[in-house]
Amino acid sequence: MEESLEQKTKVEFPMPLYYKEVTDIMFPYISKKLDCEVRFIKETHKRIGSMLDIQDIPPYELVSSKLQGAVHFGAVNSAHFRCEYKTRETHLITGIQFDRIPGYDTVDEYNKEQVQSWDLTKKAILDYFEHRTDLD
Repeated sequence: MEESLEQKTKVEFPMPLYYKEVTDIMFPYISKKLDCEVRFIKETHKRIGSMLDIQDIPPYELVSSKLQGAVHFGAVNSAHFRCEYKTRETHLITGIQFDRIPGYDTVDEYNKEQVQSWDLTKKAILDYFEHRTDLD
């Protein structure tokens, strides 16, 4: 049975990872394995202080974090993505969601190179988890 568009464009990690492992270890692994370029942007929102009268607040509190980017296979083929986070724990990444085109509801509406880039990236991510302990 063929995967649905939702299944095809989502990679659920077998276990959550800290963003530093994703950016410093997993992304280089993908780049080397697929002979591609991984570009990403990390955006962090922090809060300093509090309007509440609370003692012992930390110097700053991480409010939210976002990691997104693209895996580039040559000049025109890429798989744009955003990372998914564990609820209320924005430092733990639970998967990757590839960008979809609004109005495209089935895999068949995408060109085969796009679908192939999702498949290759997904396989590399799952391979990373299989070999994760060997990489330390």
